[in-house]
Amino acid sequence: MDTKKTIHIALGLDSKYVMQCGVAITSICENNKEEDLHFHIAILEDGEHPITFQPLIDITQAYHQHSELIPIKAEYFEGLPELTYISKATYLRLLLPKVLNNDIEEVLYVDSDIIVLGSLRYFAKHPLGEDFACGAAIDVNGCTIRHHNRLGIPIPVVYFNAGILQMNLNYWRRHDISQKALQKIAENQYWFMDQDAINVVLNGHIKRIPYQYNLQTSHFLYSPEQQELDINYHAELKEAMENPIIIHYASYRKPWQKGCPKQEYWLQYKKMTQWASCPLMKSKPNDDTTQELMKKAYRKNAYAVNTFAPYFFKLICKFSKILPK
Repeated sequence: MDTKKTIHIALGLDSKYVMQCGVAITSICENNKEEDLHFHIAILEDGEHPITFQPLIDITQAYHQHSELIPIKAEYFEGLPELTYISKATYLRLLLPKVLNNDIEEVLYVDSDIIVLGSLRYFAKHPLGEDFACGAAIDVNGCTIRHHNRLGIPIPVVYFNAGILQMNLNYWRRHDISQKALQKIAENQYWFMDQDAINVVLNGHIKRIPYQYNLQTSHFLYSPEQQELDINYHAELKEAMENPIIIHYASYRKPWQKGCPKQEYWLQYKKMTQWASCPLMKSKPNDDTTQELMKKAYRKNAYAVNTFAPYFFKLICKFSKILPK
């Protein structure tokens, strides 16, 4: 992205995430008023009338920014897995190289469960270059061996979070990454679907971006030492926790539910939207139970939780009927 050109930002959602996306867009616009922004909003067609998504366009227009809605049929992802708290809209990011104009070389994709607290000019000043497919931050516990074991990622490559992606669209188009990633998801029982596929298909072609630009809420719960993070990243993570630019509510606990970590940031921007008076949702009992059990286990043995957390969470979800059978 050239520093003198528009910053292209993409989001993907279905009709259940309009409010959340609206709050995210509001935070972006509020903290980037001097920038020329163009929002590309990919929407999963789920039977709702397009007018449902009009508030998102209204928000960008109120800030004198540009935006477009890009409808994508749900049938395109037929047969691919989804979780109760992760819908098939998660796959929309994979199609951005196909649905965006070819003259757009880079786009910043952000999940709807984020809040932006500062300038995004970093991404314009640091283009990826032709050898990298995308830029991403290390996932929580992204340095642990379990991701390498289950996905076959060679050491010392780390595991990245796909909630914020600086995407080199030309690279994706040139190497047909969209199709390769979707194929991997269809053929494997990945824990984290598209995120796993991106880590596998783009292994060696992902540029690490600073923690400041994808600080996940789980980072606030435990110290860098407890997260088994490479010691070389400890100072950077601590600095990011003090001065975050993008907070990513990446866990099953979301800021529109009661009791979410760092919820005050999200509420600050929600108050600026048409959803200001909407009450917070109640967290499900099993969510509270899972979180408390995980915290207690972490205090006793951080390594064990890092290793077995996904199994533990899926087991609880299965008996709590969170996930479909």
